[in-house]
Amino acid sequence: MAGLSEAERYHQPYVHVMDNGARVTVHQAPADYKNGSWGCTVTDPAIVLAKYFEHCDSQHPGQFKGMRVLELGAESGLVGLVLALLGASPTISTQEEVKLKTLSRSASKLTAGTAEACCLPYKLIAADQDSKASLPYDLIVCTDQFMMYDLSLIHI
Repeated sequence: MAGLSEAERYHQPYVHVMDNGARVTVHQAPADYKNGSWGCTVTDPAIVLAKYFEHCDSQHPGQFKGMRVLELGAESGLVGLVLALLGASPTISTQEEVKLKTLSRSASKLTAGTAEACCLPYKLIAADQDSKASLPYDLIVCTDQFMMYDLSLIHI
C-alpha cells in the first residue's frame, strides 16, 4: 500500500498472500483512543509469525490440522487466520471490545477453515500449573503486545 498515509492505510483491508496462493483478507481499524482502542492493524511481527507458520507447514504438511490455537491479545488476527487456513481451529482473542467487531469481520471472510473471535480478559489466565493444564489449547501465539500493567492484578 505504498503511497498511502497511515490514516488511509488503516482504513483499507490488508490482503496476505500465502506461499500456497491462498489469500487472507484482514480488516483493519485505526486507533480510536476516545473509545479505548489502540487500533486493529496488521503489523510486521504478525506478518513474520504468519510466514513462519506457513514455512513450518510447508516442511511438515498438515502439522496444524485440528490443532486448537489461541491467538492471545490479537492486534489484527492475521496469525490466527493463517493458522485457520493451515487447518487449525483458532480462537482469536482481544482484550478490547472495540476490536472484536473488526476481528469477527475478518474471521467471517475466511474462504476455508474457521476461526472464532472473542474478548478474553487476561486476568482469567493465571500463570500457575492448574490454569495451564485446564486451558483447552494446543498452541498459544502472541504478537504485537503493548503491555500496560494494572497494579490491582499484582496478586495473580
